[in-house]
Amino acid sequence: MPTYGKLDSFDESEDWTQYVERMEHYFNANEIDEEDQKRDIFLSVCGKNTYKLIRDLLAPAKPGTKSLADLTKLVKDHRDPVPSEIIQRFKFNSRTRHSDESVRTFIAALRSLTEHCNYGDTLNAMLRDRLVVGIKSDRIQRRLLAEPNLTFEKALEIATAMETAEKNAQDIQAKTTLEIPKQGDCYRCGGNHLAAECRFKDAKCHSCKKKGHIAKKCRNKSANGNLSENHREFKSRFKPRAHFMEQDESSESENEVYSVFHFGNKSNEAYKVQINVNECEIAMEIDTGASVSIMSEDTYKEYKSKFRIEPTSAKLRTYMGEQIPVIGRAIVNVNYKKERAKLPLLIVKRKGPNLLGRDWLNKLQLDWKDIFSVVGSDNQSSDLNVILEANKEVFKDELGTVKGMKAKIYVDESAVPKYFKARPLPYALKDKVEMELERLEKEGQIQQVEFSDWAAPIVPVVKENGSIRICGDYKVTVNAVSKLDNYPIPKTEDLYATLGGGQEYTKLDLNQAYQQIELDESRLDLVFPNIEKRVQERQQKQKHYHDKKSVNRQINVGQGVFARNFAIGSKIKWIPGEVIKQSGPLSFHIKLQDGRVIRRHIDHIRVRNFDCTNNENEEKCDNDSDLFEPEITIPISTPETEQPQIEKPSNMTEQMEPRYPKRIRKEPSHLKDFVLK
Repeated sequence: MPTYGKLDSFDESEDWTQYVERMEHYFNANEIDEEDQKRDIFLSVCGKNTYKLIRDLLAPAKPGTKSLADLTKLVKDHRDPVPSEIIQRFKFNSRTRHSDESVRTFIAALRSLTEHCNYGDTLNAMLRDRLVVGIKSDRIQRRLLAEPNLTFEKALEIATAMETAEKNAQDIQAKTTLEIPKQGDCYRCGGNHLAAECRFKDAKCHSCKKKGHIAKKCRNKSANGNLSENHREFKSRFKPRAHFMEQDESSESENEVYSVFHFGNKSNEAYKVQINVNECEIAMEIDTGASVSIMSEDTYKEYKSKFRIEPTSAKLRTYMGEQIPVIGRAIVNVNYKKERAKLPLLIVKRKGPNLLGRDWLNKLQLDWKDIFSVVGSDNQSSDLNVILEANKEVFKDELGTVKGMKAKIYVDESAVPKYFKARPLPYALKDKVEMELERLEKEGQIQQVEFSDWAAPIVPVVKENGSIRICGDYKVTVNAVSKLDNYPIPKTEDLYATLGGGQEYTKLDLNQAYQQIELDESRLDLVFPNIEKRVQERQQKQKHYHDKKSVNRQINVGQGVFARNFAIGSKIKWIPGEVIKQSGPLSFHIKLQDGRVIRRHIDHIRVRNFDCTNNENEEKCDNDSDLFEPEITIPISTPETEQPQIEKPSNMTEQMEPRYPKRIRKEPSHLKDFVLK
């Protein structure tokens, strides 16, 4: 028997109810009627994850003992529990049509949301109301509201028809824009030909000295007196704009291609006017080259709650053909002095000024006497360059200093110098502090010294940009003993009273302001910072020199050594032995050659580098003069000889001849602990 279709395993991204429905269709197509066979087919193709879920939900029972209906219901209750009716109705009533969503797609989404709303017989009425309210198109919404006895089927038919008509109009409009533009006057010379074919395209203008046109058509020459000539010049230079305008008063075009012109000549100035839009005072730049009025994204975000945005298919292009993205359109209430109007406004996704285009200029009567020109950006740049050039010493990148004066610190002569050790720095700031110190030293702001009676700890401060400002904590050193010129510091209330009524405030932040005042060199010793790293480097260097001359005092068990002989009357001061045990941190048990075991401190032990059991080394063991360098006799210097003469005796035995009294002394009792019996 042939098999129709294929039953796949359950995909986690698929709705479980949809999967069960497909499975039922598969069983019907292949005439599978037995319930046990249906259950076995389902368990074999559902997938390992789904099968494991069923086993876990049924444990300790087995899936094969249940019917197919019980298994599918078990999984459905686990994966898709019945949602709250209130929440589902809230989602349905909150659903609106997206800007890029068709009417039929919107209706399909609404029907999907009504699955658990339990509207019953009122379903079509609810769908009709939601379609009218959430369509988000003024043209379609007005048309639906004007229809008497509107049903859901009729509303869907009207909305779909109007949407199709708009798309067809867009196709017609797109074909219209492909027409060959009318050939106008050449903007280079004024002749009746294209600018690309003009023979003056490489000529130099005698008016502005620029290349590409002649003085007759110079824009700089005619900008002050003839704006219309400039407009005709731009009109002949660029392609004509295409507009689709519907003559129905109840509808407005959704497919308009507008041009936005911007004149950037140095002689042109921007004219601005303050207009009340939806009870918001907004500054708009008058632009007769703009077909429509637009609002920037920054301004829209500032007054977002005041505007209701609707989707639009209008397109904006600059005079270079660059397309400007449009966020949407809003119908706003415009108030200008005694003028009142309800006008369209496009919100664009771009920074820049808000433009008052020709569509608003046709509706509003502006008071041109009260409109003041504002210097354009080009003029501002020119004036700024003049200021920067005249004061280049102030604005250069290097650190400047105050001219004609130096700071001097007056300290009482009887003051005792204070030297404070460096404070520990956080590990995360050590590298940054070192880099900042190296930069300051490289620029000559600080200098390194080897010694100073005064030293203050440094305090690193992390700025907002992540850099480090190094400050000296002089309140513990020089500030306590310096003589200050007392000056009354104004109170906060006095500052507020002085600034009250101000309209504009300026904040001047000088770069490294405290470093711009030089300190008098006579008292530089008062402000030496104590830098932890340099102090540590000196300490490590001193430790290195000290360790370089130190003696290795490590002694191990089993090592041959010489032990100090304290026996009275013996001429041998050091006797050989072997370390057999460490009795303390610095004391050891040593076994001598005669079998005795003694205890000695590490100061009374010397490492033996040869074997005393060898006959060749017997003399070395008997003679202890080879263990250490002989003492050096340094005579006292006399006036006749400034440098002391160092004499090294040839015979050390004669020099080391013991001199003991002839009388017999009792053995000292404090040495008895060093002999173990």
